[in-house]
Parts: sequence; C-alpha cells; structure tokens
Amino acid sequence: MKAFTRFLVHFTVFFLIVIYPTSGHTEIGSYPIHIAIENKDVQVALQDIEIPLDKSINRITTTSKPSLEQIKQLAKDIGLLEETATNPHLSFLDGDISFWYKQGLSLDRLQLEFISRKAVLTAADRAGVVIGNQGELSWAAQQIMTNILEERAKMRKGSK
Repeated sequence: MKAFTRFLVHFTVFFLIVIYPTSGHTEIGSYPIHIAIENKDVQVALQDIEIPLDKSINRITTTSKPSLEQIKQLAKDIGLLEETATNPHLSFLDGDISFWYKQGLSLDRLQLEFISRKAVLTAADRAGVVIGNQGELSWAAQQIMTNILEERAKMRKGSK
C-alpha cells in the first residue's frame, strides 16, 4: 500500500502540473489567505504548496480508513515529520500519528488536514511566527481548510 500511496501522490502532482493548468480551471489559492497567529497576520499562499490539493478536495467523502503506517507515510510525504526552522516543536511524533489514527478519518480527509497544517507551518516559517502548540496549529489549519473548500465550491458552481 505504501507504493500505491507514493504512486498516487506522484500521479496527482503530475496531473496538477502538466494537465490541470491547461484545462481552463480557476486556480485554487490564487490569492493569499490571511490568518492571525500569536496576534500577527500571516499570509498563506496555497499556490506555493507542492502537495496535490485538488485530490483531497474532490474525494473528501471517501470512507476508507487508513492504517497507522499509511498515516505516518502521508505525514512524511507532506513533510510533517520534519522539524521546521521556526516551529520544530510541532513536527509530528508517534503520538500524533496515533491521535490521527484514532480519529477514524479517511485518507483523503487526512491529506486535506495535513496539507493545511503544512501550509500554516510554511507560512509561519516565512513570517518568523512561533505557533505555541498543536491546538493553535489546528485552529489555523481549520481556517485554511475552510478557505480551500469554499474556493472549491465556487469553482464547481462556476463550472456548471
């Protein structure tokens, strides 16, 4: 299953880089999202994320529950196991992987959750903002997820 997940990530990145840009879509995240972290404005530019956003959004209702190993691999692929310069205390540990496993979310929903967290961590690093804990990271990530899903809904409505 690890090889399949890796293939899926690579295929989706290929699709988004080569095929999707030429298909007449409205780009997700063509504007920065402003969120407040530690009373500082942080801009999150979703187009800077190198992870396949669209796949997560399109298949948010998928019901397959991933294994612990799949969750750990997803976190690794997205870069959440690595320490960031400004927020090294927020890199995922085994306890975080177990927490997400117990949530019972689909792999696609986890991907959206993890991508949102990575976007916040990347933006916080660029702005030099320290995020106090996983709870604050989660709150900021929820704002990103909301924006991604709202933008996707607009895109779907506009294409009909």
